[in-house]
Amino acid sequence: MQCERCKATVSAEDSYDYHGQTLCEDCYIYFLNPPKACDPMAVAGALTARKQQGQHGTDGLTELQKKIYGSSRKRRK
Repeated sequence: MQCERCKATVSAEDSYDYHGQTLCEDCYIYFLNPPKACDPMAVAGALTARKQQGQHGTDGLTELQKKIYGSSRKRRK
């Protein structure tokens, strides 16, 4: 079988039906709980984890996260 969203090959026992679509587990979870632009609990959790690890600014971020961080700081000024 093939996931109708990402086109990954999945076995019948590892596929999910969502409104008539055959999906892999990742895509099924995406549709049930889509990412949100502003999730206060996720932000609080990330900030707490970074603080516990002694990270500030862009410490420990991926290159993509650094770009996002930089562009959001420019908009605030």
